[in-house]
Amino acid sequence: MISVDGVTVETVELHSLKEKREINLGGEYNIKIVAENGGIRFEHSDCKDKLCINAGSLKKGGDVAVCLPAKTVITVTGSDVD
Repeated sequence: MISVDGVTVETVELHSLKEKREINLGGEYNIKIVAENGGIRFEHSDCKDKLCINAGSLKKGGDVAVCLPAKTVITVTGSDVD
């Protein structure tokens, strides 16, 4: 689940992905998220510290990555994708 400022903007079924999916949220920080190989990650953000990108690929239920300046959160829900 991808949310911006507390509002869900996209839901991706990781277990059923057949090919790479790019999600461009744009906005002030030009957020780009990529889902592939059973995982989802921040690929690009114009934020200063890049902690969201350094979080890497999220694959297990409960994994979370956040871009605080962009108020964008990726949360993996459900059972593990492995």
